Amino acid sequence: MVKIEDNYLDKDYFKSLEQVFFGNHFQWYFQDTVAFKEEDKNIDNFYFVHQFYKYPRILSDRFDLLEPLLNKLGAKALVNIKINMYPKTEQIFKHNLHKDQNYDVKSALLYLNTCNGYTYFKEGDKKVTSVANRIAHFNSGKEHHSTTTSNQRVRITLNINYF
Repeated sequence: MVKIEDNYLDKDYFKSLEQVFFGNHFQWYFQDTVAFKEEDKNIDNFYFVHQFYKYPRILSDRFDLLEPLLNKLGAKALVNIKINMYPKTEQIFKHNLHKDQNYDVKSALLYLNTCNGYTYFKEGDKKVTSVANRIAHFNSGKEHHSTTTSNQRVRITLNINYF
């Protein structure tokens, strides 16, 4: 089951996140596939990532930016936190279905900008459109996929897997 909340974060805090993630001084790392390393190298199947946390340790010097969000989520233990940037494609490109984890754990997907990209959840055949400051809560063990955008320069989502 997917739960959607709009205007999830305080406006000032959300704006501060936007300024960092859309700014010129945030580090993004190229990934040549989105869901699986063995995927075909389709020209549109790539993205950029910044890994904040991967159990058992913090991997980013910008981790502190997320503390208010983690507190609001009530996160007790972290599994994985990363932010994804999908560059614009001529037409929306659907990435492969995948699970964030192979076990049941909470996920929160925060949308940083409004665009025509979306997240598709197989269970319930549900599309969640990208709207700035929207969050989708779901089980990481459930299949879903991301997409690119065709009407903005990038689509950015922050993905948190936690207990």
